[in-house]
Amino acid sequence: DTGSADPAAGHVSSRNSAGINQTTEGFVVGHGRAPDAAARRFVDAYFRNVDRAYPFVDRAEILENLETMGDFAEKLRDSQSTLLYLIMYIGCTTLERASQIPRETRKHFEVAYAEIIQECVCRNSIESVQILMLLALYSLFDPAWTSTYSIVGIAVRQAITTGLTRRPADDHAHSPAETELRHGLSWSVLALHRMMAVSQGLPVALTDDNADVPLPGLTVDDFASPERATYARKLHSSRHVIQLRQLESRILDQIHFKKKAEIAKLTPSDRRATLSSMRASIEDWYSKGCLMSPIEAGNATVHSSITLLGARYYYLLLLMYYPNHFNSSAGSVSRQHLLQLAQRHLQAISALFQQRQLPLNSVTPHRLMSVTLVLMHDFMATYRQTPWPSPAMLPFLARDEVAV
Repeated sequence: DTGSADPAAGHVSSRNSAGINQTTEGFVVGHGRAPDAAARRFVDAYFRNVDRAYPFVDRAEILENLETMGDFAEKLRDSQSTLLYLIMYIGCTTLERASQIPRETRKHFEVAYAEIIQECVCRNSIESVQILMLLALYSLFDPAWTSTYSIVGIAVRQAITTGLTRRPADDHAHSPAETELRHGLSWSVLALHRMMAVSQGLPVALTDDNADVPLPGLTVDDFASPERATYARKLHSSRHVIQLRQLESRILDQIHFKKKAEIAKLTPSDRRATLSSMRASIEDWYSKGCLMSPIEAGNATVHSSITLLGARYYYLLLLMYYPNHFNSSAGSVSRQHLLQLAQRHLQAISALFQQRQLPLNSVTPHRLMSVTLVLMHDFMATYRQTPWPSPAMLPFLARDEVAV
């Protein structure tokens, strides 16, 4: 017997109650706890970690749905159950990465991508955008699925057609809580899409120029809540991630995607000025991140980690100084300096892995590949400078540049 949950029928399924009991007995604190306790643990892990970067679901509503969900073996056939199920899976990957549950736990989750995507496209609602975003985050950790970029692209277009990227004509059309949730969803779509675009070297479909939505903020109720400090930290984390994606997009637009004819018109001084301005923005972003990175117990929360901040900082510098047409004559940094940046980034990645804070999803190898190309560029350039009696003795034809 299986339980299922989807926007229409049977798109997401989990094992029956007995099966989950067998799985969770080994990692839920306390002997003989019900499967609902494991579900709550997954949900809490999601909101402690992922929700900080992508604040687009209502925690109170999700917890209420969790309480009323009933037994895992029951048939669940509504979109709220799909939201809850996907949140549970993503929270499960967080606990697996932190080694707080067995590594094979996620195999008990199954998702029918095509059916969910089709239903979301047909419905074209705020809820469908939320489901697409969760499905995209889910797919990052699914080795059998490789089209996260495509799912996020659909979510982007859904966000545009549902009006999420524009301010409503009536400022009072939604409650303050609903307004903040819409803002968080809009910026989450933009941030996730840019992360995938930068990781794969592809253009973005939604730019800041097309968006007219305030950054995520706090409602009056949030500010008056006893958990105000928690809400404030979460807000800082989400805004910091948005700024990171904006910096990455700016680097792509001005350095990597600019036409060669336009770059040829720039003098070395112009290029250095562009790099200097970007470097100042990166340093400012990093400084703010250092100030807002508290020391938290455990390793489940990643987005406030000072180690992850360092890895992202060095990746931004690598992305900016990457060997390409723009940097070919700008005299930006030496090959030795570029190699040092790559080494420091890899050291930070290694530290994240050792601390069990490295997200083992499809984005990680994509980004490591670009660092590998930097190392290959340095190796081939160094090899080419070695004096050889004749070109025929070279084991391969070295090139001055390695481009993605």
